[in-house]
Amino acid sequence: MVGVTFLACWNFTALRNIVPYIFGGGGLVYTDLHVPELGRRLNGTYQTGLGSHYFIKKNTSIDFNYRFHHISNANTAEPNGPLNSSKMLIGVSFFM
Repeated sequence: MVGVTFLACWNFTALRNIVPYIFGGGGLVYTDLHVPELGRRLNGTYQTGLGSHYFIKKNTSIDFNYRFHHISNANTAEPNGPLNSSKMLIGVSFFM
């Protein structure tokens, strides 16, 4: 699976080193997963979720987030069964 997704994020005012956020966006994804319900290999995708930055330095945070991820062909082919997943992610962000 490979694709491009554009995400927008809204950070909430919070404590000094904990910053909660929400995000969402969409894009295109190419899948070669052999899932006949998708109907085609080039599909649309969107993600939405929430998380928190935990700042360990002024410009570095450890991030925890949950996201819902949806893939489907948007009724451009038959069948049009969606591929949905929920993900818990941990990562590191560097801010300039």
